[in-house]
Amino acid sequence: MTIKKLTLTLSLALTVAACALTACAVTEHIHSYSTKWSHNDSQHWHNATCVHLSEKTDVEDHVFDGGVETFATYESEGYLTYTCSVCSYQKTEQTSPKLMHEYASDLTHENGDTHWYACVDEGYEHLKYGEEKHTLIETDYNESTGYATYTCKCSFTRQYLRCNVMQAPTIEGGVYVGQTLSQIPLLGGQSTVEGEFSWTNSSQVVTESGNYAITFTPYDSQFAPVASEVYIAVEQLSVTVTVGENGTANKSGKIDVNYGQNLTLVFLPNSGYAVESITVNGESIAPSNSYILENITYSYEIEVAFAKSIEENLPFTLTYVSGTQNAYTYQNGVLTFIEISEQSVYAISGSLDGNIVIDVGENYKFDLELTGFTLTSSAVNPITVLSGDEVSLTAKNGTQNYIYDTRSAIDTTAETLYSAAIYSLVDLEICGKGSLALNSDNNNGVHTKDDLQVKNLTLNVTCKDNALKGNDGVEITNAATTLIATQGDCIKTTNSHVNETTLNQKGTVYIAGGTHNLYAACDGIDAAYNVLIEGDTTALNIYTDKYSQYSEEVTATSESTYYLRYSSTAYKYSVKYYNNDEDYLWVNVSDSYKTVSSSGGRPGQNSTYYYYTFAKKSEYSKLAVYMYSSSQTQGQDSSYYACTEYKTINSSYDTVALSYRSGTLSLSWTNYTTASTGGMGGMQEGNSDKGTYSTKGIKAANEITVNAGNINIRAYDDAVHANNDVALENGATPLGNVTVNGGTVTAYSNDDGLHADGTLLVTNGTVCVINAYEGLEGAFITVMGGNVSAVSSDDGFNATSTTGAAITISGGEVYVYATGDGLDSNSTTSKGAIAFSGGNTVVICNSNGNAAIDSDGGYSHTGGRVLAIMSSGGMTSETTNGNATGRTTKSSLSLSNGGYITVTVSGESVVTVKMPCSLTAFAVYLGSSSATIAAASTITSTLNTSGVCWY
Repeated sequence: MTIKKLTLTLSLALTVAACALTACAVTEHIHSYSTKWSHNDSQHWHNATCVHLSEKTDVEDHVFDGGVETFATYESEGYLTYTCSVCSYQKTEQTSPKLMHEYASDLTHENGDTHWYACVDEGYEHLKYGEEKHTLIETDYNESTGYATYTCKCSFTRQYLRCNVMQAPTIEGGVYVGQTLSQIPLLGGQSTVEGEFSWTNSSQVVTESGNYAITFTPYDSQFAPVASEVYIAVEQLSVTVTVGENGTANKSGKIDVNYGQNLTLVFLPNSGYAVESITVNGESIAPSNSYILENITYSYEIEVAFAKSIEENLPFTLTYVSGTQNAYTYQNGVLTFIEISEQSVYAISGSLDGNIVIDVGENYKFDLELTGFTLTSSAVNPITVLSGDEVSLTAKNGTQNYIYDTRSAIDTTAETLYSAAIYSLVDLEICGKGSLALNSDNNNGVHTKDDLQVKNLTLNVTCKDNALKGNDGVEITNAATTLIATQGDCIKTTNSHVNETTLNQKGTVYIAGGTHNLYAACDGIDAAYNVLIEGDTTALNIYTDKYSQYSEEVTATSESTYYLRYSSTAYKYSVKYYNNDEDYLWVNVSDSYKTVSSSGGRPGQNSTYYYYTFAKKSEYSKLAVYMYSSSQTQGQDSSYYACTEYKTINSSYDTVALSYRSGTLSLSWTNYTTASTGGMGGMQEGNSDKGTYSTKGIKAANEITVNAGNINIRAYDDAVHANNDVALENGATPLGNVTVNGGTVTAYSNDDGLHADGTLLVTNGTVCVINAYEGLEGAFITVMGGNVSAVSSDDGFNATSTTGAAITISGGEVYVYATGDGLDSNSTTSKGAIAFSGGNTVVICNSNGNAAIDSDGGYSHTGGRVLAIMSSGGMTSETTNGNATGRTTKSSLSLSNGGYITVTVSGESVVTVKMPCSLTAFAVYLGSSSATIAAASTITSTLNTSGVCWY
């Protein structure tokens, strides 16, 4: 695909102004409130049920009673429960700890190997305290039988034949402090019967010379075990570190170490010096700023020497601010920050034609302050972060800083060459009140293996591939960013697992505060888990594909996608990626498809194919496709309609073609481009000119939530899109939800405006789709509040669920102007496929063959006001297919473009709408059976920017 530069003539301010839905102030609005109490820990109130959901009334402190006591038990603490006499909210206060069990003073045993103190509390007699093995001492001997009686302190007795140790075993070789007895073999030893010697406590650590207990255990169980001792002479291991002049070490001199211990040595050259040589027990090793001894089993003699650096005078200014001094080396254009012993800060200014490596260890934070600094690298990536508890790059206030990566494109699979101007193996923060401009000619901008945070600073990134990529997460707060990705994504995460230590969910993109301009050839934001946008000061402007003036032809797609081709739409599919029986992955194929028809086939050959998409997983070598009927569950191999054999993945192709004959499902590889031009997209997508890669504005693999801010998107693919078709690494099933709780979302899309594979929910704020194929699309679409407007070339709302209320409008204001169906529900639920229960809705359908309200099962209307306008030649029966509290219809109504349609009830105005097109219209009003629907040429009311006034 060759991308042409476009000049965008509409400013963001005009776009926002064009979609702001202002209310018509004809009569004073009176809030309505819920009869149910809401509460927090200290107060209660009634929430508003009108469009102003943030309003509250009757806000008062709780009035608590004297409390009801629940007494402590052995399982739970005692507590008082206080109840508010107004709202019934309850709080608890602990009064006493759990009851402690009481145990008998005498030991109990059951003739086994152990004894214990038994619990005396009724019902808890099974509990044991202080259970341990018997310790038997000879207390009697019967010469006539040869048996001795052995007794434990718990009175347990057992009889054995006597045996004697004639010679104790010995040990061979040196024994060192820190060894456990299990590491020391026992040699020899004799007894009067056959048996074996062992350490009585094999896990005991040897700390000093002395006698250590052993036990002789006869093979014949009639004989008693015999206790004995072995003397051990213990030696102390040591590491002796000799440090030369012009440097120091974190440890020096003779260092006592235990057997098996690890020891890290860090060598700190003075400024202008570097490590020249290291010898370990007389043998030279490669010079380094650190040396690690692991699992020490003998003593060491280590010597380190320092020499002047090849480049004594730094070509830039490096200032020690705090922490560990001299924690760096500089040689041959490489500035390396080395192991630190405390949180440390350095400042750098001037210029460096080379690169920076940060390898400061895992224990402390490190901050490199950029104070007017320019870094250029043509050989390796400019900045590499290898270690650090946390690492920050801080652009100081009032300074301008620049990083240039002029390398050729780097293979992303290379292990030692990093394809990003800034690459970090640990959490990285880029912050400060100054500015940082980063230019990567052929690679990524910033890439972190873990989390990436951008805070406060002005950041400009221009790169070939991904501008900001944090595998585990990207967080941007109160910054000003301009991100340009000429062949990739602007912001990207790749992992969706849960951290085993912190239990934090990975893969989220979070943006709060600041102005952000994103220009992407592919996706503006691509999150492996969630996208969360909040903050009243957030301004997010996204341009993708041809709407980015910087886009170039994409030669390597940033999104990995395969296509599945079949001649029927009657089935669902899943792909099982496979390496072996322990290493496999299920991926569900999308429900949506693109129809491609061909001609010139043999007589009787099916000339129409349906193309679906699924995620490419390059780490697997084979795949199999499973076909399911509508009643079967995807992603499993216990119940399915048919499946293919495993096929080796062929990287030369992007499409798996299915054929089904005589009960056998077969798979072959082909290419999508051989069948049709254009690319794949969403459910019944409308942009046939897309490439085979994703060019969405905001995309997430689980959920997208907008709580505040001003978001403007101009996307060549869907403007906002949440998936649920790829299994998450955390084991959960993705939701595919899009939620708008506040702020303003303005979308211009060549495909869907807002698309949710799951539920698309608007509770507050403004959603304005000014151009789209489908305005809002999801399995379920729910509008509870806020203002929603959608202008589309096909359906305004398209809900794909086949059951339940696929479209629900219970509050807010809705405006739809569609060439296809206005509100389209695929649900077959009788008189419940669309549910109107509140709010104000205007739907205009301007084409024959479509309906303003179209539902397979019919709609229900229990509240709210709805005006539906469509062509008299359209599917008028669909728009009246429902149960309503009151319905008025008007046929053959002549409406002119720029003219008006009005609705009145009992002489009172209800709504006025300015027509965006000319229609011989069929109009339906839901809310009254005696409404008057009429055309008008002039009005006196003030309309909002959609041309609507509700009274």
